[in-house]
Amino acid sequence: MNAFTLRDFDAGFANCRAGLPGASLGWLNDYRESALAALKQQGLPGHKTENWKYTSVRALVTEAFAPAALTPVVLPTPLAPHRAVLVNGCFNASQSHLDALPVGVNVRGLADLLAIQPQSLQGRLGRLACLAEHPFAALNGAFVHDRLIHGIHVRCERDSRLRVLNFDLEGCLLRNDVVVELDAPGADCQLEGLYLVGEGAHVDNHIRIDHHAPGCRSRTYYKGILGKGGHGVFNGKVIVHPTGQKTDARQVNRNLLLSRDVEIDTKPELEIYADDVKCSHGCTCGELEAEPLFYLRSRGIDLPQARALLAQAFAREISDRLAEGVVTGFTRTAAR
Repeated sequence: MNAFTLRDFDAGFANCRAGLPGASLGWLNDYRESALAALKQQGLPGHKTENWKYTSVRALVTEAFAPAALTPVVLPTPLAPHRAVLVNGCFNASQSHLDALPVGVNVRGLADLLAIQPQSLQGRLGRLACLAEHPFAALNGAFVHDRLIHGIHVRCERDSRLRVLNFDLEGCLLRNDVVVELDAPGADCQLEGLYLVGEGAHVDNHIRIDHHAPGCRSRTYYKGILGKGGHGVFNGKVIVHPTGQKTDARQVNRNLLLSRDVEIDTKPELEIYADDVKCSHGCTCGELEAEPLFYLRSRGIDLPQARALLAQAFAREISDRLAEGVVTGFTRTAAR
């Protein structure tokens, strides 16, 4: 597949389509055309697009996109018996442990599945992501492949459990879109994340949870540590629809600012259209406190090390979840 830029994604699609997985499948070509039409209609997001208010994609417009070079990734943590490993966004069977999956459960890369069992995707591909509202989901739809841009779209049915644990460690521009629909009684989702934002880095976590059914529960808990020159964004939105009675939803975002030269835009939101619910949301932004710094320095620890220890302690509440063996996102690369 040839490289292309977002400025000319229409021409890029024309040049690349013959080499895309499943290029001979009529239903897939129809889906790709509809996705490209949705992308053309809305265009790439700008500063007037509410969901992209704090994140500019201008720097990406002239970047050349091409298949990423795969490099080994090793997570230094205990992991669950069933493990699906993604390397630069692509499923890597050699590093995955999936031999003991239950009967009927199969994990494969999208390109592989299109080659050997394309009928299993017909009518399912792109069923959850609303292409008219998510321009990069539309871009993904046009260039359907294993790789180009990350997003999580989930529908939770009766008594299902979803857990997402996301870590953003490096990258000049990172954006995580998580959209969850709780569509049947008893559905439960728990979203947790930790983002470390250094100089020249921009990390945006954008979350939406829709409570459509009664008796559902959601928890969102994200922490951010921002160093000099870093820019973090957290936008979490929980919508309780009229049918979502007895909803239990909580949303928290906490940020530690290690320098005065940082920027954090945090926007937790609640929209409630039901009258029998338990919902809360909030955020905090602050510097390291003087008292614990003094305590550590009075015991012979120098200032940089004391600051590092306190920042590590702030992160531990989320990072300790690694020991439980559930990791959904582990981002260490720039979105280029």
